[in-house]
Amino acid sequence: MKNDLKIESFKHEKLSSENRHLVSLAVKEEFGKIQIIKKLRWSKPTKTILASFEETVVGFVNIVERNCNFDDDTELVAGLSNLIVLPEHRGKGYGLELMNFYDQMLTNQDEVSYGLLFCSDSLVLYYQRLNWYLVKSEVTFSQPFGKRIWGSNTMLKNFSKAQSLYPKTINLNGLPW
Repeated sequence: MKNDLKIESFKHEKLSSENRHLVSLAVKEEFGKIQIIKKLRWSKPTKTILASFEETVVGFVNIVERNCNFDDDTELVAGLSNLIVLPEHRGKGYGLELMNFYDQMLTNQDEVSYGLLFCSDSLVLYYQRLNWYLVKSEVTFSQPFGKRIWGSNTMLKNFSKAQSLYPKTINLNGLPW
């Protein structure tokens, strides 16, 4: 690991109140001004991967695990909710280390079939270099006022032993992440 970087996975509710606050604040700082983020309700993470250096949190990944429908099949998905490296720690490779940990964690288990994330155009190439692939699926998700369709990039990563899917439809069966 890079420079004694410590990376650990936690159930989100088991994070210390200080780390939960730090994660929440970082998400607001990073995404709080984006219109779609402000307009929608979002899922709470089920897991958080924290990276720390010398006892200081430098970044994290939030994950939402949920059964989602891919066409007529149901797949357990590890939704990548946020990959954030705190501004003062960027450019040191910590984001890549967090993504490598995410990959190893999901490769070494049999339950989760796919990673699923939503991203801006500017991040597609970054995730493609990490073996995520873009799908042109119609993605449906819940909101308090009814079902909605996601209108931006959706990417998948195959953690199953089966051939990668390119579903026509994906139903998140809940709020987006």
